[in-house]
Amino acid sequence: MSPVHTPDYELPPHLDTRTAPVLHAALAAHAGSDLTLDGGAVERVGGLCLQVIAAAEAHWQAEGGSLSLHAPSQAFVDGMDRLGATELLNRLTGEHQEETGQ
Repeated sequence: MSPVHTPDYELPPHLDTRTAPVLHAALAAHAGSDLTLDGGAVERVGGLCLQVIAAAEAHWQAEGGSLSLHAPSQAFVDGMDRLGATELLNRLTGEHQEETGQ
């Protein structure tokens, strides 16, 4: 039996109001299968796309699937932190990230 491939979706550089409908449609197209988001190219995160990602994570959890985030850019990490979504980021990456240098 061959291994199951988890489809990847590369997040756009600008997760803003203009890209929110595109992001929603792309995530909806992957519903029902495990999905790994590639966050390496993200330069900016806005509140509406954060809501889309948070809703997708809740949907995947409710369905028993896996939604994860691979290699988030520093801008993605900083944007999620600025928006108060560090816990969501930690769940998606599967890591517990701590800030040093307070």
